[in-house]
Amino acid sequence: MIAERRWDVYPATESSFELRKRVVTSLEAIAATNQGQRVVVACHGGVINAYMTHILGIPDPSGFFYPNYTSIHRVAAARSGERSVLSLNETCHLRGTGLPVGLFGGS
Repeated sequence: MIAERRWDVYPATESSFELRKRVVTSLEAIAATNQGQRVVVACHGGVINAYMTHILGIPDPSGFFYPNYTSIHRVAAARSGERSVLSLNETCHLRGTGLPVGLFGGS
């Protein structure tokens, strides 16, 4: 069996476009109800990719990078609807812990 990067090739799953729509709707609702607040969302890497491809205008919502485990991704959400990616894949909080900090970061 060949590993497939896209999740919508498996039976009984939603398409990557349906997932992105659901993710964007959910995260935008969180932003709208928490204006002026700092919000933390814990989620799967597929969710991160779906939202980031939306913000960056990347047509393929299946992802463009590999989010490291426990990595932090920061987005600024303006009341006007603009979104700015402040960081992707931050793992500095893991330095010195002995835990892996990503595919290429060692521990």
